[in-house]
Amino acid sequence: MKPLRKILALGASALLVTGVGLPAATAASGDLLGVATPAACSDVGNHASISKATPVFMAGSYPKKWLDPGVSYTITKGSSTSVSRSVTAGASVEVFKVANLKLDTSLSKSTTITATDSYTWKNESKTTKWLQLGARGYKFSWSSYSVVAPCKIINSKSGSATIPTGEEWFRHN
Repeated sequence: MKPLRKILALGASALLVTGVGLPAATAASGDLLGVATPAACSDVGNHASISKATPVFMAGSYPKKWLDPGVSYTITKGSSTSVSRSVTAGASVEVFKVANLKLDTSLSKSTTITATDSYTWKNESKTTKWLQLGARGYKFSWSSYSVVAPCKIINSKSGSATIPTGEEWFRHN
C-alpha cells in the first residue's frame, strides 16, 4: 500500500471507530465519502391521538316526541335512528381507528341505532318536554401527523370530532 493511501486509510479507520468529525447519521452508517445515509427512524408512518373525550347524547333521525305535562310516551323495542358523526376537516383514517379502539366508536359516517327494549317516560313537570332516541357518542379533540425519514414530521393537523357508538341512548329535557 502506498504511504499516502495508508495514512488516509488509518485516518478513516480512526474516524469510523470514534465517529469524530462526522455527522451522526454518517458516523452511524459508516459512509466515509461525506454522503450521509439517514439512520433508521422507528416512528416512520402515520400517527394519531385523541384527548378530552367526553360522552354526549347524539340525536339522530328519530324525531323528538313533545309531551305535555302528565303525558307518557313509549319508544318501542325495534325503533331505530340513524346518527351521523361530525368531524372538522382533515381528520385522517388513523383518527377514526384510534377513536374506535379507545372509545368503541363507529368507523362509519353514520350508524343505525335500534332500541333493544321499550322505554317509557312520563313528563312529570309543569311544562312541555321532549323525549328522543339517539346514540351514546363521544366528543373529543384529535391530532394527527406523519413521520418520514429521517424523522421529519409532516401533515400535522388537529381538530375536534363527535362520533357515535353503537349504544342506544334515550334522552329527555
